[in-house]
Amino acid sequence: MKKSRSYILISFLLLICVQSCREPEKPIYYMSQEFKDYVDFPVGSWWVYEDSITGKIDSLTLTYSQYKILDNDNDDYQNEDLYQKFKCGDSVLTVLSGCDDLARCFLIGNGFKSIIYFFQSESGSSYFQPYNIEIISNSDTMVINGYEYYDVVCIRENRITGKFFYWSKNIGLVKIKSESDNRQLKSYHINN
Repeated sequence: MKKSRSYILISFLLLICVQSCREPEKPIYYMSQEFKDYVDFPVGSWWVYEDSITGKIDSLTLTYSQYKILDNDNDDYQNEDLYQKFKCGDSVLTVLSGCDDLARCFLIGNGFKSIIYFFQSESGSSYFQPYNIEIISNSDTMVINGYEYYDVVCIRENRITGKFFYWSKNIGLVKIKSESDNRQLKSYHINN
């Protein structure tokens, strides 16, 4: 009887020891639905832009979209990321959207003649230092090419270019503005 109690006690202590040696699980931070309403669209959706300075037409078609949970060894948390690819003429625009432990959600894309940005913060912060971008305004409506867009957020990239990016809820990027670039949404289709 004493032997069986000893075995049970030793087994119990070993179990506790093994459990205490395991790394604690990292929390997972998810993008807010409010943020997703500006950047997450079904594959097959497309947007056509016209540059009012040059008259050039550009188009984007969403060809790939996948959510992943990213576990970065350098961070003490995991985060939900959205990877997207857009066909842009003969090239591909690759976009990453994610969030961090400070409730900041961001989008960065490279390949549409420049880097594009979007950013939201549930904490009320209007500046995102890693990408040097800030929220300039939230508008109820904005008229572009005779069409009204609602819930428009304006983001300014504060580096050399000083570009402005205008995003409309449930539509996506509606305008890019700088001294040499004034692309405006001409038409679009959100696939269902």
